[in-house]
Amino acid sequence: MMKTLTSKQRAHSAVRLLTEHSSRKTLLVLLFVSLAAGLFAFPGVTSLFPTTSGQYVYYRDYTFPEETYIGFLQYDEGTYAIRYFTPVAKNGALPIIEMYLTLDPDVDYVDITGEKINSPITQNDTEVMNYMHDLLYEFGARRKKLNDADYFSTVTSNEDYMQFGGIVDITWDFYIPIFNLHTITSEDGDILFEAVATGFLQNNNDQSFVSFMGFENLPIIDDYYISSIKPASETPALIPAGNDMYAVGSSGILMKTSTPYTDENLTAAEKADLASQLSAAAWQILYPAANSFFSLNLTQYLPYTELDINDTAVHFKALCSREGNDFSTPYYALITYAINGINLDYNYLLIPVDDYWKNAAFYDSLVQ
Repeated sequence: MMKTLTSKQRAHSAVRLLTEHSSRKTLLVLLFVSLAAGLFAFPGVTSLFPTTSGQYVYYRDYTFPEETYIGFLQYDEGTYAIRYFTPVAKNGALPIIEMYLTLDPDVDYVDITGEKINSPITQNDTEVMNYMHDLLYEFGARRKKLNDADYFSTVTSNEDYMQFGGIVDITWDFYIPIFNLHTITSEDGDILFEAVATGFLQNNNDQSFVSFMGFENLPIIDDYYISSIKPASETPALIPAGNDMYAVGSSGILMKTSTPYTDENLTAAEKADLASQLSAAAWQILYPAANSFFSLNLTQYLPYTELDINDTAVHFKALCSREGNDFSTPYYALITYAINGINLDYNYLLIPVDDYWKNAAFYDSLVQ
């Protein structure tokens, strides 16, 4: 039976960034070459790849006794939103607070120039609202001090942070929007604050940020869980489904494409089309939207994300749900984006978690 994860049962993150050599950096630069439009850094923050307008991140805040989430959204260069959500009301406080802020983009620190509260509030909400403000100021200031760090790999800082009980370890990763903050962990190894979902508003009608309500029925995918799954007796067949797509396993979907990446013999229109494809592929790999992979409605749970980068390829695996925030039937989304000769290969697999662990080596080979 699947149970909800606790901070004791989870490690900091499964993310692995193997990006130490310049050739690996070149690959990432290639992936993001067409993402320049709409990119803005948080005031005072120098980012490896600045946040895109409409991008957001949700954190699970374990310092509250009840299940609590804090979300940050960047609308544009000077407009942000902070959202507090808990399924359990406390001391008469409402379970949702939505705060919209304008910041001065021309200074290198947080200077709030305007504020709108988009939800009913009571006197009991004051403490939480002050906490939301404090997080914005503190995360911006602490991240600014680390502007010179090498974000091609995970950055870890040991800091005195009284709001989180004293000395903590903070991890920072370039693919986490706005602050790059990934986890805050106590001296005892307990996770206090952790990025759990990232997303991107697809258009003005996208409600994914304000409709986020946490997760249900999250599985614990550990050695015991994996060993309980009986290995497959045979390799499943790939059934062509058209448009470079295949059906695989009980309900898996495989897509394999290859696109020339050199300028040789490409027209201006073909170059523009290639740039569009690079942008979409890079986004899918490093900034998966909370509610969409291709035409499928998927919700990603970030703590089970794995990201491996080598000289010629990016490999991404995420735990997803096709049923909104309900992970009763969890899936893996596996993506590989690789330089292959003169081509850019893009392989995508969506497979039920149980199917994957019945034949993990086979499914991994499909996207290599």
